[in-house]
Amino acid sequence: MMTMFSKKHLFWCFVTALLSCTYLVCSQSLDDDLENLINEIFAQDNNQPDRQCSQIEQELRGCHDCYPCNHSVIAHYDRRMTEVRQISLINAACAPTKVCCVSQSVLVLNRISPDACGRRVETGRRRSKPRAILHGEYPWQAHVFQRKNRDTKFLCAATLIDADARALITSAGCVRGASADSLYVTWDVPADARGKMAVVEKVVLHEGYKPDTKHNDIAVIKLRSVSDIPEHASPICLPTAAPPNGIACATVATNDYRINTFIPQRKVCTTGKGVPLDDSQICASTVGGGDYFPRQGAALMCQPPRSDNDEPVYVLYGITSFSVNDSLSIYTNVAEFLQWLAKHI
Repeated sequence: MMTMFSKKHLFWCFVTALLSCTYLVCSQSLDDDLENLINEIFAQDNNQPDRQCSQIEQELRGCHDCYPCNHSVIAHYDRRMTEVRQISLINAACAPTKVCCVSQSVLVLNRISPDACGRRVETGRRRSKPRAILHGEYPWQAHVFQRKNRDTKFLCAATLIDADARALITSAGCVRGASADSLYVTWDVPADARGKMAVVEKVVLHEGYKPDTKHNDIAVIKLRSVSDIPEHASPICLPTAAPPNGIACATVATNDYRINTFIPQRKVCTTGKGVPLDDSQICASTVGGGDYFPRQGAALMCQPPRSDNDEPVYVLYGITSFSVNDSLSIYTNVAEFLQWLAKHI
């Protein structure tokens, strides 16, 4: 398809064609780099009244977000093997410049920029039960399985923390003794494991993990390929400090139900029989008493208030280690392991 546009009309196409969403190239907002590129391409148009070109060559259907082809957003989607389409912006001197575009159907699934974290993907689906977790509600949540002979066994939950690095974290106690080539990860319901299976390349247990006390109960799972991470998956944010006392959080139960929790003052928590918490541990209490137990390796995720008044995002403050009773569970204190994580992801 060949469409004729002046620079003014080009801006109209990119900024407002979203309203029609038929076959025009459009974007919710004009990226600064793209705006600069358009200004550069069409800088000579006003001096050439007899325009032979000033057009867009395209073969796109539906709405797309477009960027300069060397933009980090395009590189991100390229790494994830998402289809990236090219169009040519042709100025009045008939010189073409390539621009790369990603379908907004992909962006709607992500519902976030590639560099964002801790945001849910709203799907519009209704909950089958009041606390049932919706597909995409916690898009960082994954499930770890192990193959033994011809059998497949669900082991624990894991949490995506860096998609480009193919890195998830989980409980060391979950994957201790398991070889990487016996494991795989899926983002779908663990009961049937019908979803796409991601092959595990490497497992790194914390060198200070103590099975008897559960100190340093953390491990990194590295996937073999970033293409194994589905488009709807996105990472949770890592903490920059310890969680504030009293903050409301959530985790996931063994039946894939949400558990509402809060983090009490550290001094009131013990790991059982009066044993105080190690620095590598935090605790959380179930709101109103527990009728479900957190799944091993599942994220303790909270939404701390933000000073910039932006929408709060989910932060990974803990990894489920074990339960003391039906209302108190112990979690790995993720804030204590930021340097270790940086080294191993």
